[in-house]
Amino acid sequence: MYQLADKLYIELVITAIILMLIMLYNNIVLYKIKITDLLTQIVIFTLVACVSDIVINMVQYRPGLQWLSYISECASTISGVSICAILLRFVMVRLDCDVKRRWLKLVLFYIPNIFIFLVCVTTPWTHLIYYVDEKNIIYSMELYDSYILLMVLYSISAFVISLVVFLRSLKHSTDKKRAATTMLIFAGLVFIMQLNQALELGFESDYVSLGLAWAVSLVYLTTNMNMDTLIANRTRAAAVQADLDIASKIQIDALPKVFPPYEHHPEIDLYATMNTAKEVGGDFYDCFEIDENRICFLMADVSGKGVPAALFMMTAKTMIKDYAMLKSSTAEIFTSVNKYLSENNDTGMFATAWIGIIDTTTLMLQYTNAGHNYPYIAHSGGDFTELKKKHGLFLAGWEGTQYREDSLQLKKGDSLFLYTDGLTEAHNNEDEMYETERLNTLLNKAADRDGRTLLPEIKRSVDEFANGRDQFDDITMMMINIK
Repeated sequence: MYQLADKLYIELVITAIILMLIMLYNNIVLYKIKITDLLTQIVIFTLVACVSDIVINMVQYRPGLQWLSYISECASTISGVSICAILLRFVMVRLDCDVKRRWLKLVLFYIPNIFIFLVCVTTPWTHLIYYVDEKNIIYSMELYDSYILLMVLYSISAFVISLVVFLRSLKHSTDKKRAATTMLIFAGLVFIMQLNQALELGFESDYVSLGLAWAVSLVYLTTNMNMDTLIANRTRAAAVQADLDIASKIQIDALPKVFPPYEHHPEIDLYATMNTAKEVGGDFYDCFEIDENRICFLMADVSGKGVPAALFMMTAKTMIKDYAMLKSSTAEIFTSVNKYLSENNDTGMFATAWIGIIDTTTLMLQYTNAGHNYPYIAHSGGDFTELKKKHGLFLAGWEGTQYREDSLQLKKGDSLFLYTDGLTEAHNNEDEMYETERLNTLLNKAADRDGRTLLPEIKRSVDEFANGRDQFDDITMMMINIK
């Protein structure tokens, strides 16, 4: 009869241990909860308590294994107090009732637990909490009731705090109310399971297991708490996504999107596109009239991606346009913009950029390259070749940089193609890059050099090359044709 009871008891506690291991895996691996998290610590100490229960049951009444009984009882006692103490901290933190003063935390949590730990590890010699005789039978000693009282005080305190918060939040459907309800049900489950064990088996029974009651109840607690965390994270993610959508719209609205942009300059046909790798990107382009005879256009790529790059992009774009209205050359524009961006660049971000100004009366192009990709130029319908001129340092790299200006005489039928490196550095599943050679070949094979036709064709070519691989960087392109 006793052998059957022992076997059933061990099987139940092993089931509890399996539950604890599953919860540990879920918390640490799936939910990415740190091992220092209070709920994870409760699970760990419950696991220790369950293992201790099994060891005690297996070695009890077996002479010669007294040392193992002492170790197991020590681990069980320390785990029991730690579980209840951490539960109280967990409840206080989750319900925003945590104590702020260090001395109070010391009195409530650290001193009692340190005391129990020291008493437990010295019990084999002092016999203050329990005593194991020569037959390996365990007896409760003088301080055992103090150990039980400390656990009860911690548990009741956690229950009372949960109840108070629950009652205060009845009129409002809040996260606190949901968390307090979970705590109350959890505490009720632990109490009911322990009471049921005691009533069915007897209060002094060797088969009454605190670890078993905690293990089963923790399934409910961890499931609900992790679900609450997921719901909260989804809510925050939805709010962040809404903000990103707004930021993306603001960014797109800040870019020219009416093409051709100049009705009274039909000889300049310009078309541009931008495909961001995230909701908001760091690439940008612009085109605007400086005066009735001069048109400015530019292409730039900010380091990084996401919101920080987009904010830097908006600053750089605004500064370039402002200085373009004040300075007479592209070199002066970039020199002034670089000085401003370098002075106010605590984040260490930078941007490569290419700027050009066309005089519509002479078709003379002035341009400056700040560390950007070389554009492609095709004269009178001929082949595209890279417009290679020595470029300067990227913008916001060094405050004292002085940029140089180059010039190029354009003619009717000429085409100029600008792009960012997200195009040529696109990768496929074999980790190969699209590269400039493939782009150059496509540009020269294109039957139509109108930007409305050619730019989508280039993007399709990049997508086919990537073969389903996610776009890593922003892809921005601009085509300028002299009619």
